[in-house]
Amino acid sequence: MVPFRINPLCMRMAQKTRVTDRGTAPSPASLRSEIARLRAQAEAQLAVIDGLQANQKRRAQLAALRRPLTGTLRSYPRPVRDELENTAFVIVNHADRLRDELGLNDAAQRSYRRAIQLFPDSRWAEVARQRLSDFEPMPGETR
Repeated sequence: MVPFRINPLCMRMAQKTRVTDRGTAPSPASLRSEIARLRAQAEAQLAVIDGLQANQKRRAQLAALRRPLTGTLRSYPRPVRDELENTAFVIVNHADRLRDELGLNDAAQRSYRRAIQLFPDSRWAEVARQRLSDFEPMPGETR
């Protein structure tokens, strides 16, 4: 046999719809007002639930954004990959300008290394590696 439990809301409705001592049932107007009140209460509770679900979704999105960028460049969606490539380009371009226009070779080398460190799988990291190798003396050459 399945245990039977009466819902408290059903009990309250049953109490309100019982025949009174005089033998009369509640009026249709009072039942309509009770239904309207319960509907408003249910809608308010659903609004709270919707708000909680929206907050939970926003928290999940924030947690995803806070996660560090890890993995290979190919593992990211295309727009993210493009932005990472652009950022790597900016760093390499900055290093080129430090080297060529300002003659700051040490600062340029640091920028090239930074591009390699942050974006090791990008095409600009390969360019940075090549440019760093230009700073190394050839065998037999002294600087």
